[in-house]
Amino acid sequence: GTREGDSVLAVAPGSTLDHVVFFSSDGVAYTLPIEQVPVSSGYGEPLSKHARMSDGAYLVAAVTTDGRFTPDDKSTKKQPIPTPHVLIVTEKGQIMRISFSLFRTASTKAGRKYCRLGKDDRVVYAGLVEEAETMFIATKDARVLHCEIEEAALLSNAGKGFKGIKLEKGDQVMGALQLTRPSDCLRVVNTAGKKMTFGQMKYGVTSRGGKGVKTSQRSGFAEILYPPIEVVDWDEQADDES
Repeated sequence: GTREGDSVLAVAPGSTLDHVVFFSSDGVAYTLPIEQVPVSSGYGEPLSKHARMSDGAYLVAAVTTDGRFTPDDKSTKKQPIPTPHVLIVTEKGQIMRISFSLFRTASTKAGRKYCRLGKDDRVVYAGLVEEAETMFIATKDARVLHCEIEEAALLSNAGKGFKGIKLEKGDQVMGALQLTRPSDCLRVVNTAGKKMTFGQMKYGVTSRGGKGVKTSQRSGFAEILYPPIEVVDWDEQADDES
């Protein structure tokens, strides 16, 4: 179960020989051996037992290093920074990518920096790029921008990235969504409590750094509805491997 006010953010499957990487809103990633995560049916234990998280920081993603669920590192002459990459979006509209290879081994309690943040900025989205080629960025004032993931700065280590969306005063990025299939849509709840859907046909690909499309004059976005978390069927997994 979860404590009141808490909810499940991610499920990171893996064997006890693998690691799990926790990405925090303050731009620091903490890598823990899965065997150190307590086996528990209760509330679990706070990550602060294993990591020195800064005040007010919270988790934005958790990714397994298990090769059955996360692709192995791969680099080419043309692309020397190994894939898979982690796509990062900040509240003030910065976007960047960094190689997941930097985070595969256990970290100290201090963690490893994966993003350099400007004053009063924080990470609102971090996600492994696998098949997606474009993404939606959504803001509190109901702006939506659709751009190519390749336009996000590809960094060899933690940096500030490029401007993904230009924000009006008082606006902030709420999150992002990677788009893999043409049918993938951005779903939000607006400030009037209404669920809304934004498709890729109506909101076509533009270049990064613009203001995006103002989707409503009257209401803003209250919450992004991310696709439901998929839990691994371990029996099925065992059948696939046998």
